[in-house]
Amino acid sequence: MTGLAHTNFFTIFAYMNGKEARHTIGVTRETLSRYVKTGKVRVRTLPNGRYVYNETDVIRMSRMKGKWPGTKEHSSEGEQIVAALGYDMEALRSACRSSVLSDQRRVVASVLKERGWTRHQTGDLLNRNHSSVTIMIRTSYLVEDEIAAANELLSKLDYGKEKETRPD
Repeated sequence: MTGLAHTNFFTIFAYMNGKEARHTIGVTRETLSRYVKTGKVRVRTLPNGRYVYNETDVIRMSRMKGKWPGTKEHSSEGEQIVAALGYDMEALRSACRSSVLSDQRRVVASVLKERGWTRHQTGDLLNRNHSSVTIMIRTSYLVEDEIAAANELLSKLDYGKEKETRPD
């Protein structure tokens, strides 16, 4: 986030280039372009034809991306469930693709689905996209015994199934 652009003598706005904006929001070039076309992120055109993106809009979109009311509470509950199962949250969020961690992610995804979590919420917790969560749930038959044991353990620890669901 570097720089100031003068729109007139009295108005100064902070800006960032496209790469910085995409990285800050965590979106693709196409999505950033869609945000510009829909007016969610304002731009200025430089003399060389490149865009600079309004820093305030970019930061606002980064805070809004993938968020819905109750996300923090939901995430906290998810982390408690992961800890109760004896899994390492950082390891589950890592890029490691070991079979042990993959099986643990399948268990967590299945348990959270049974508690009313959406794929997006589970993906946010595990640092995966919703498509990866869908695959985890579809292949959960590989760890049926572990899922049953996890549900039994959580029921003993009084982690009831969540009643409220949120749209994907």
